[in-house]
Amino acid sequence: MDKSDVINTAETAEKYGFALYEPHQLCAQDSLETFIKQFNHQPFIVVFRSRKSDTTPQLFTTLLHGNETSGVEALRRLLVKPPTPLHDTYILVASVKAAATEPLFYHRMLPGTQDLNRCFSPRLLEKIEQSIQSQPQVPDPQNNASAITQYSDPQTLAYRIWRFTIELNPRWLIDLHNTSGLSPAFTVIRHVSDEHILLCKQFSPYIVRSNINVGALFELNVEFPCVTIECGGTGDELAVQTAYTGIHRLMLAPLAELQEDSEPALMLDDPIRLEIDSSKDIRLGYGTCQNDDYDITLLADIDRFNFANWQAGQTLGWASEKGFQALMAKDEQGQERLDDLFQRQGNELQCKANLHLFMITNRADIALSDCLLYAVLLS
Repeated sequence: MDKSDVINTAETAEKYGFALYEPHQLCAQDSLETFIKQFNHQPFIVVFRSRKSDTTPQLFTTLLHGNETSGVEALRRLLVKPPTPLHDTYILVASVKAAATEPLFYHRMLPGTQDLNRCFSPRLLEKIEQSIQSQPQVPDPQNNASAITQYSDPQTLAYRIWRFTIELNPRWLIDLHNTSGLSPAFTVIRHVSDEHILLCKQFSPYIVRSNINVGALFELNVEFPCVTIECGGTGDELAVQTAYTGIHRLMLAPLAELQEDSEPALMLDDPIRLEIDSSKDIRLGYGTCQNDDYDITLLADIDRFNFANWQAGQTLGWASEKGFQALMAKDEQGQERLDDLFQRQGNELQCKANLHLFMITNRADIALSDCLLYAVLLS
């Protein structure tokens, strides 16, 4: 990249409504709360410049969910002593408004709005693109996306992130998240290549290969590697260290050096997503015994068993007939697999086969709006 490319990158960020900062323009502040409040509910990008002018940039995204803080905490630590990376490094912080809405860092997305990380489906992004192209030219290019009033704020923000990413054309896109319960770090990819695996192993040896379509950012059909990092539970210091260490490695070390230090990868294939049918009026809770106020009661400490192997007959909780009938377990082909994986014995909700479970949450609002967990069948 030459000097004109740098200027164009700044213009591109502005075009899509992102304030672009360099480290010397920001202060890490004394807390995450004060740090996030300075951005006035607006998404932003921080760029760490390489000494070279001809490097291909790398892109990290974080805070797509307003309650997942490890990526932003890692950014704050990078600002304390900014590294000079081998390649220009962009860190895009997305759901600032959800994060900065009281109670701070509680909302995955704002009440009544869509999940931002379910708005990256190619069909939706192309529809927004077509709508924008059909609009009369407006004087301020920042308003192109927001002028399409039939789309929600999360949908237009997803479009802006997508367009910025496409125009930046980075070496890779790494999307940093947290799990909603206790969990070790793991990574999620759609495509398997040596580069995908090497990128994943900078954060965790656990890699999940998934072709389930939910509209997540890592599902984008792009030429460069696109990886999701689940750093561990939000608020967990180890998760922050995972985010910071992984970013720092990829900023400062050539891939060839990283290959030498990498642990062997542990790959999980073909996950199945357990959800509650949103059209059913299901009451979900957590406890140490069955609660008749709920249609489904999951174990109060169920998130402690993230990334554990569950045996056939092992109990996850309790379910009424209505609660069990509302469960859906779709595989990558969209086939219903509930009866292969889970069963109701008496009122107990049990594993029907030997399973590896992950992404288990103990927040009922997230479980109802997204999913209960993911499962991989063990041979």
